[in-house]
Order: sequence, then C-alpha cells, then structure tokens
Amino acid sequence: MLIADDDALTRAALRTIIDAHDDIELVGEASDGLEAIERAAELHPLKAGATGFLRKDAPPERLLAFIRSTGAGDALLDPTITRRLVERYSPTSARQAQSARLAELTAREVEVLREVARGQSNAEIAAQMYLSEATGTQSARR
Repeated sequence: MLIADDDALTRAALRTIIDAHDDIELVGEASDGLEAIERAAELHPLKAGATGFLRKDAPPERLLAFIRSTGAGDALLDPTITRRLVERYSPTSARQAQSARLAELTAREVEVLREVARGQSNAEIAAQMYLSEATGTQSARR
C-alpha cells in the first residue's frame, strides 16, 4: 500500500494504523499527486490499482476493513461519496439542476434561447427581436 496525502500528520496517523497490522504492507508514502505517481511507478503498490475511495476522516476500523476489501479485489466507495455521486450525476438531479438554471432566466432570455434551439443565427434573432447583434441591447424599431 502507498499512502498519498499532502498533510504530514495525516500520513503519520495512517502509517501508525497500518503498521500495527501485519496483514497490510505499507511500501511507501507521497506528499502530493506527482510524487504519488512517481512512487507508484517505482514501488508497484496494490497491484489491483485504485479500486475505491474512502474519506480520510473514517475511523481506523473502517479504514482497515476498506483496505482489506479493496486488496481482495472489491471496489468500494464511501457511502458519503456514493451519495454525492448519485446526487450529482443521476438524471433526476441533472433535470432538477437544469430546471433551476432555466428558472433564473428572464422571459426575454428564454425567447432568445428558444430561437437558438430552432437554429436561428445571432443576426436572425437580433433582427426578429429588435436587438443589436453586437451588444444584445434593444435597438430602435424602424
């Protein structure tokens, strides 16, 4: 196993927890992402690769269970991370976010958006809505 974290105290705490267990081998540490890549290429930790994500504030017993499970080939995500992923990428969440963004538009902006969706060019929209194409401001009617 390779520990990678920019906080020295966090790395020391993780090292202490892991070193107390003979069934987990700590092969190295890194203080940033670039060093983690270099150390991983050099040391070849956890041949299964990164198979999960766990928050670093997880209790030690959960951390150890997680390490053992991923070492055995399981792919795991911390429940809080799973919830965030579902909220962010589920179709329902995407539609709700889209609806919220659309609700922020003015009636005039919605009109412009509809014309864009119909394939109208900026010049066509500007002429139709009496707008200046360059500034988006309303121009005088002729």
